[in-house]
Amino acid sequence: MKKWIFAFAGVFLISACTNTPPVQNLPEMTFKHLAPIPVQAAKLDVVNKSVTSVEGKEISHRLPTSPKQAMTQWAYDRLQPNGSGGRAVFTILEASAVENKLEKQTGLKGVFTTDQSERYDLTVDGRLDVYDAQGKNKGFATAKAHRYMTVSEDTSLLELEKKWYELLEKLMADFNQVMTENIRTQSF
Repeated sequence: MKKWIFAFAGVFLISACTNTPPVQNLPEMTFKHLAPIPVQAAKLDVVNKSVTSVEGKEISHRLPTSPKQAMTQWAYDRLQPNGSGGRAVFTILEASAVENKLEKQTGLKGVFTTDQSERYDLTVDGRLDVYDAQGKNKGFATAKAHRYMTVSEDTSLLELEKKWYELLEKLMADFNQVMTENIRTQSF
């Protein structure tokens, strides 16, 4: 009898280990499909000066691609140093993803209501400075973008990850548009 119990427990444990949750394969977020932006500098540096948000609501680490990763990728994919001297510095001033819990219906009405349970705010802010060979600032361009979304309490983790990815993709499109326009108005 003990052998049957151990055999059953072993089969149960093995079957429990094989029921892994589904994995979502979202594409890598790149900007290589966009034309490079020429910058009159010999090299490009990317500096991260963003800080983690207050109150522990920062969730960048949970996103398939963090805002900081997207900003870094944007800089390396879009900014193309083509000068003989000097340097360009792209500074990430803010790259945040914040989760705020929303108030839900309670009582009997809450049982029959599917509420929006969380709000996600994503913000990116960057600055490009171009310096000549002597270290003199030849000019700068800045851009900031913010987007948010709410999700219902019945959103699955896979759906949520896809929504986060799509939100960040739209946010970076907004940032790209503004930064590209601002760079083109400069004479560096």
